[in-house]
Amino acid sequence: MPNLLERLKGVISSEPDLTWLHGESPEASASAEISPRTAEPRRRRWHLEWNVPLVLGGLIVLGLFAVVLFGPLWAPENPYLAGQRVSMTVNGQYTTPPFPPMPGLPLGSDQWGRDILSMLLYGTRNTLVACLFIAMARVLLGSALGMLAGWNDGGLLDRVVMGLVELTTALPALLTGMILIFALGIQRGIVVFIVALCFVGWAEIAQYIRSEFMVIRRKPFIEGARAVGLDGLGIAIRHILPNVLPSLVIIAVLEMGAVLMILGELGFVGVFIGGGTWVQVGDTAVANIPDIPEWGAMMAGARQFARSQTWMVFYPALAFFLAVLGFNLLGDGLRRIVQKRGVSTAFILSKRMALVIIAISLATAYIVTHVGPAPSYAGLAQRFDAQTALTHVQALTAPELEGRQAGTPGADAAAAYIAARFAEYGLEPISAQKELLQTMTTHVVTPIAPPELALLGSAGQVVRSFTYLADFGVDVHRHGGSGQAEGSLTVLTFSKHELNYEEFKGLDLRGRIVLCLEDNVARDFDVEAQIRGAAALLIVNERFVTSHLQLADMEHEDYLRTPTLPIFHITPATADALLAADGLSLARIRESLAQADTAPWQVQELSSRVRMSVQLSPVQEIKSNNVLGLFKGSDATLNKQLVIVSAHYDGPGRQPDGALWQSANDGISGVAVMLEILRLWKASGFQPRRTMLFAVWTGGEWQYSGAHEYLNTLGQYSSSPPVAVVNLDGLGRGGDQLLVNGDPRLADLFLRSAESSGVRAGDGAMRFHYYQSAFTAPTVTVGWSDDGLTPADDTMDRISATKLGEAGQMVNLALITLSREYEY
Repeated sequence: MPNLLERLKGVISSEPDLTWLHGESPEASASAEISPRTAEPRRRRWHLEWNVPLVLGGLIVLGLFAVVLFGPLWAPENPYLAGQRVSMTVNGQYTTPPFPPMPGLPLGSDQWGRDILSMLLYGTRNTLVACLFIAMARVLLGSALGMLAGWNDGGLLDRVVMGLVELTTALPALLTGMILIFALGIQRGIVVFIVALCFVGWAEIAQYIRSEFMVIRRKPFIEGARAVGLDGLGIAIRHILPNVLPSLVIIAVLEMGAVLMILGELGFVGVFIGGGTWVQVGDTAVANIPDIPEWGAMMAGARQFARSQTWMVFYPALAFFLAVLGFNLLGDGLRRIVQKRGVSTAFILSKRMALVIIAISLATAYIVTHVGPAPSYAGLAQRFDAQTALTHVQALTAPELEGRQAGTPGADAAAAYIAARFAEYGLEPISAQKELLQTMTTHVVTPIAPPELALLGSAGQVVRSFTYLADFGVDVHRHGGSGQAEGSLTVLTFSKHELNYEEFKGLDLRGRIVLCLEDNVARDFDVEAQIRGAAALLIVNERFVTSHLQLADMEHEDYLRTPTLPIFHITPATADALLAADGLSLARIRESLAQADTAPWQVQELSSRVRMSVQLSPVQEIKSNNVLGLFKGSDATLNKQLVIVSAHYDGPGRQPDGALWQSANDGISGVAVMLEILRLWKASGFQPRRTMLFAVWTGGEWQYSGAHEYLNTLGQYSSSPPVAVVNLDGLGRGGDQLLVNGDPRLADLFLRSAESSGVRAGDGAMRFHYYQSAFTAPTVTVGWSDDGLTPADDTMDRISATKLGEAGQMVNLALITLSREYEY
């Protein structure tokens, strides 16, 4: 700090008086001998009244502290969330930013249309908190090294410290600070500035403290302390530190001004906390937008407008000027008190001062936790309106939509509703045709009568019937199709997934209903099952998919026109029910798989008998719509990274028995949360840095869905594959915690967002849809844990506004973080 030694000269008495330790200054003792003690308060009041620097500096610093605490409340808008003003009409003329001071913009705007008054009020907190930490780091480091050097005068530590002092003072502070900031990574924020500016600012403090320690350690009272047996640490704490402490307080205040000066200088040359965001301007040019309200960042953005739009640079420069003036005046006023009147170190070390320090520390902790974008993001996430989301669920489960079965007018109406909301909330089409709706053509079959799966008794009677789409579903891919079967159950396991024709020799499945595990069954086994005479297949699917309208494999459509091989997917619970009569379970079968066996397959014939039947319609060609909307990122680098937020909107629709299934939670709750998040982002002007693709798929139950269709034509929409995929499903009702499943890093982000939102969440498997496996990018799925209700019970009246709101807040916060701050 310039002239620090001169300004502090004489602060510490050349003859320290130990009466300071008892709360009485040397002047007070002398006054007591020549005049009544009652004169002392009057003399101190007179001195304070005429200490103009102390009064003015104190008022300025007190005002700054008030702005730090309440500035965001006084600001007209939140700079973290407010949108940029692209244009305005001023005095009847169409104008682009920067806008001059006017009603609604009392201090004008910057070149991006952001309110300067709001930037200043928010920036006070960011700038002064950064300044406080940098100044404290300088004082602590300089004091510690100065004490070590002064106590070891002439020793190795002294020579090392003084060598470092000479090295750092020989380097230009501004240039060295810039080099260190960029070397450490300016995007890493305030920590980098603390390290860099501490390195270039501690030397003079260390020199001063060293000189004072060298003087005081030779005083007679130090020798007396040694004589009574105090060690070096005890002497430093009990006798030297109290004499240096008043100077450290003054140094800390003056350092605040010094740090503000260098922060302003760095800002003027374009170096500020966070480093800003690089955005695309035009076809080739890029520009840097300071995205954290901070005085230095405002100076950096306003430098080129210093002559033409003076208000842009004047107000942040004025803020720096007043703050530096205030801290310098306050430091000078404190120096006068210490120099002329003395300071009771007993008061500084007293319990009252400890309470003051605790209060300041608590205030600082509060400010730190409310500095930066994270608190604003949390506030935006908490504004998620569950009731608005419920209106979307209600609209998409209306009776006239007939359950939104793909290829029906109801599904088309649902897609049109979602596309209209996308357009209302500002999403852009990704296709060359400039349409939010993307049509997909596919071929399907559907059951024309309720499929049947039943466990039979020894006399052929039905012991237990299983529920379609709750306990089992139909698989029509490849060789699955219409048919009936009744026979004994056979468990078939394989030692490997790839078996050749020769390895299937000897396998006789004639008349058998074969049960296999999805993650164990051999590739193309459905073909071999037909060759070996199997009557039907039951495949245990750990990620059981409810499905009604099925995708037909057109390469084998002839199989779908006549009864062939019924193939059902069953849940683990259904499998255990079928195995129980023979004392088996899935767990025991899996244990047997763990035992080494050289045979390519193992057959276990059971006594249980099963009946299966399914009757499918002829193959139909249908068209269904996906809704895809793009929210372009603002960062010129990060906007090339694509994050997909997805859900499916179609449902099972009208059942063969005439029942209408609304599918309110499955899919639609995720769409509703997505739409409310988009509405909130639009209303608040939130701008992601990464490009976000909001995708609502059709064919959530199909093995070839809208997501697969999109990926097949990805080159038309994006030059790079997605970096993350977030699947939303089952967010409106369920168990007592949200489940997050998928990539560990993404899952950790969502779990931390849940903790910040006060929502109970954990890692766990949930209902699986085939579109979720379409992406090779890191993927995460979010939904409430299963509550045991069947698809027939998935109605609008089962949706909980509380659960929808909690899930919406958590997802909103995670997506905000993922779109801007999260390093991926």
